Amino acid sequence: MAWTKGARRLLKRRIPPPRVGGKLTAGVKGVNEGVGNPGGSGKVSYSSCRVLVGAILILLVLASSRQFAILFNLGKVQSMRSRVSGGSVNVIASVNANVNATADIPTSSGTGGTTLETSKFQDDFLVLRNVCLTRMKGNDGDIMHFFSPALDDEHEVQRSADVFNKKHPKPFKAWDSDIPPSLYPPLYGAHAKLVVNSTIDSWMNLHNKSILMNGTTIVVEPHHPDNNFHLHNDFMIGLLYKVMKSESRHVDTLRLYLAHGSKTRYNKRVVAYDALNSLFDEILYPLEDVLTNNGSVCFNRLVWGKLIVPYYGEIGRFGADNKWKGVVPQIRDWIFEAHGIARESTQRAPDKLNRTKQRPKVTWIDRPCLGNTDSRCIRNEAQIISSLSSRFDVEVLSFNRENARSHQLHKMLSIMSETDVLIGMHGAGLGHIAYLPPTAIVVEIKGNNNRHRLKIFLNMASKQDIGYYLFDAQKVATDRANPGVLLTDAHMHRFADDLWAVWNLEVKRRVEIEKNNTYHDLLNKCLFPQYLSDTILSSFNVSRCYLEQTMLTRKWYQCTHYNDCPNNIAR
Repeated sequence: MAWTKGARRLLKRRIPPPRVGGKLTAGVKGVNEGVGNPGGSGKVSYSSCRVLVGAILILLVLASSRQFAILFNLGKVQSMRSRVSGGSVNVIASVNANVNATADIPTSSGTGGTTLETSKFQDDFLVLRNVCLTRMKGNDGDIMHFFSPALDDEHEVQRSADVFNKKHPKPFKAWDSDIPPSLYPPLYGAHAKLVVNSTIDSWMNLHNKSILMNGTTIVVEPHHPDNNFHLHNDFMIGLLYKVMKSESRHVDTLRLYLAHGSKTRYNKRVVAYDALNSLFDEILYPLEDVLTNNGSVCFNRLVWGKLIVPYYGEIGRFGADNKWKGVVPQIRDWIFEAHGIARESTQRAPDKLNRTKQRPKVTWIDRPCLGNTDSRCIRNEAQIISSLSSRFDVEVLSFNRENARSHQLHKMLSIMSETDVLIGMHGAGLGHIAYLPPTAIVVEIKGNNNRHRLKIFLNMASKQDIGYYLFDAQKVATDRANPGVLLTDAHMHRFADDLWAVWNLEVKRRVEIEKNNTYHDLLNKCLFPQYLSDTILSSFNVSRCYLEQTMLTRKWYQCTHYNDCPNNIAR
């Protein structure tokens, strides 16, 4: 009887996984059922027990040899991982060119056949189970292997492969790729290929260099992570949209695989990029290294598809079927929660807004004039900040590179969570709009660059459901012969007064919404003025005019520039 209990305990235990960089990488689930005669009393004979113990010893030996092989291969990996929870520290994973295995111990894949998860977002991405991405030599391109373990499954798996080839065969563009031609080609996508009478497990047994990624893996390419606007608009928001819409946020293991793109830009990634470290268990870069050195990378669950861009050419405010409605605020709250930023700061009750504190907080995005050619800056920035300080508490958002990146990130998130008014010159710094609380507003200062054309930050405000205001600084600037914008004292005071007036209208609007529990704005079917006539700050009445009506369809769209919606709709 003692041996029987011991055997049960062994079967219920998980085999301890190897450690990499101080963190457990994965575990192999054991059998949770009890041991005994089926339908019997649960007693085990002495001979049965001997067979059982022998089988367990064989399994333990096999598992140990598998662990040893993985530990040996993991010695070639430079990997540091941890996960942020309530403000603890995390480290990003880095992979060198000689990677041979970075995956967890492979677990059972069920039937081992490929399945395509049902989703209404298949035009944006696909969620695949049990597939292998294989790098092919020459110009044949890469292959995504789909597995059919039995004839009964072949038709369904072939249909999934056809969906893959139709919708997302080449989702990547190799943005600014700087891979040396002699190293390997960039990853553009793959062609689905059916493997009959095979499972992912049998495939890996035949291709012993292949590695398996347990849990959920998302593959994307990092488009311009060195620029705050492009980081959020063209990469991070679209990536996290996939996580949420694929129901992957709360999975046991969430892994991010990045294609190569521009390594120069990746190495210069801005501080806000590090927010991803708290949301993924592991970030691996670049995928092409691992793929080239191992031949195949297999996935238990893979989210695959084009990078979704939320701020260009959407019909209405939130796209078809309102797919973007509420997404960006949810991403903001997710990041704040992961970094220990109190969620109350992003959910302040409108009826309490500006009652307990008499002076709203302005966050001014620092953009000093650099040299004699910088036109997107205010030459007397200190004076305009002083003028605003007569009515607002002003904090300047800048980054001191002498401080640790984790400190800079947490400080930035804290500042943004408490911001009432975000003000910045047209430029990448306004990408921080993504972190504004719902009660905030944004003021974009435009100089002489694209001052009457670009609408990208108006679009970002739309997704955040916040008011957008334009300060046409070039209109009242003096000394236009020199770079940058130079304002008079009178215009700086007027700007402060006008901003105070619209802020109080914003507060009144929020209180009315809370009181009536309704959203009584216009349906946003109004055009934000391309030019300001007699003011330097746009009015409260147009602060939610996010859309533009096209001449062809007469529908209301979100456009990147004035008068070019038909071009963007094609995206």
